[in-house]
Amino acid sequence: MAAAKPPEFRRRAVDLARSGQYPVAKVAADLGISESCLRRWMAQNEVDAGRREGLSTDERRELVELRRRNRVLEMEVEILKRASGGGFSWSSQHRPRGSSGTGCAKPGCSARWAGSPRRWTCALMELFWSTMRPELLDRQPWATKDELGSAIFEWIEAFYNPRRRHTSLGNLSPIEHETLHTHAATVA
Repeated sequence: MAAAKPPEFRRRAVDLARSGQYPVAKVAADLGISESCLRRWMAQNEVDAGRREGLSTDERRELVELRRRNRVLEMEVEILKRASGGGFSWSSQHRPRGSSGTGCAKPGCSARWAGSPRRWTCALMELFWSTMRPELLDRQPWATKDELGSAIFEWIEAFYNPRRRHTSLGNLSPIEHETLHTHAATVA
């Protein structure tokens, strides 16, 4: 895709095409753009000037930004739901194969995500959940969603990130790996 032309270039191209001195096709060819592109610019200029119905350039820019912000907010809501236990279901149909299916004291509070299978296509997330499930979720029932959310947060921050052994680090935890290499660097 060709790089976007600056607004001043677009404005001058539209003015030149509207002057009527040359056909639109010739103006477009001389400027190195397609005729359809120039005609789109001309139509957008009509909208921006208020002579035609449609979204103005500023409205389009705002719409793009709002859609982007909406996607970010939707992702944040999804993360918060997962962290707080929202979206977890008591249903046994969502238990993974081989799971003992530990539940909560209250219905609606299980450590099983009741989402679309497409959400789990990411191998890294599968690995993360398959690690957390036996090490945390299946070890005890959880009385409330808040208790479960707090336990997940604490497990990630206090164990999974700093202390869990990584095969890529020679079966050392990140803390042990850092200590070993910091000590080796100081000795050398």
